[in-house]
Amino acid sequence: MTMKTFEEVTKKSKRKNLWKTVGLSSIVGIVLLLSSLYALRLFSNYRSQQAQEHFNHVLQVTYPNVDVERFYVNEIGIVSGYVDYNLSKDLAGVPFAFGHLEVDYNLYGIFANFGQYFPEGSEEYYYHQDSNSKLPIFYNTKTASGRQELSYTKEMKGQLIEVAITFDKKYTLAEIRNMVPNNLKKNWYWIGTEKSQLRTEYLSLVSLFGMDSEQLQAVTAEVATDDLVPYTSPLTVMKELVDYQGDYALSPEIKGDVQAYVNKFGDTDFTQQAEIDRLEFAGIILTGRAEDFVELENADWIYASSIGASVQNQPYYQLDVE
Repeated sequence: MTMKTFEEVTKKSKRKNLWKTVGLSSIVGIVLLLSSLYALRLFSNYRSQQAQEHFNHVLQVTYPNVDVERFYVNEIGIVSGYVDYNLSKDLAGVPFAFGHLEVDYNLYGIFANFGQYFPEGSEEYYYHQDSNSKLPIFYNTKTASGRQELSYTKEMKGQLIEVAITFDKKYTLAEIRNMVPNNLKKNWYWIGTEKSQLRTEYLSLVSLFGMDSEQLQAVTAEVATDDLVPYTSPLTVMKELVDYQGDYALSPEIKGDVQAYVNKFGDTDFTQQAEIDRLEFAGIILTGRAEDFVELENADWIYASSIGASVQNQPYYQLDVE
């Protein structure tokens, strides 16, 4: 073999090895890229699930008289998107659109627009920014005299309304059941506050803790122990939120109130109605015909009353009240 032939063979061998190296590097690069994209996709799904789980819990025990109609997960990037909750209120069985709650998520965490659930307005009128409906307000009996709006119901004949009633003191569920007339629907119960200086009328919707009437109905032992559809009581949800340390964890002042309530009633057996009936509440959201609220005007157990959403009653509505 001549020197020239040897050099040509060497060059061909180097060229061949170069192409092998380039090819192998390309394959490795593609594999790493696909692996990275897959990892980012898994992390995106984790963030989405994290947002859903947390705010599903939040909406179970906050947002007075607000239900989740449905929710959507919208992906807008490899590791970003948002969960859109469509919300509604219940006015004696008639749904009332209450806008939506949008929870964003990305690589860095979970984010929600605080403007969506902080009340706007003045001392006399607070409204919800998204739906522009009047908000029912609860008052701390230790810090504010509270508004008395039941007298306005006489001028609202023909409307379905919701009213937040702040009690003069805490009452048990059994006592409340006997206090409220049957022609008004008991929608949502507020646990209140133990703080002497907390102005509850300024709190955001996610800081008002309580339970809806359905959560205060005893479940069967079968439901409570069902592994396929695990049952979670509202008190268990509250405890989980107290222990939660991630994005949108409870503020210290709200956490203290929820913790105190869980400490007092955390052992309640939700398969026993008699135990549920011993739970205590500081206020309630009632809904019904405006004219049916008139009889509450002089009730001595009412510390404050605040009208919220309202809608014109229609003859074709099937109401949940007598």
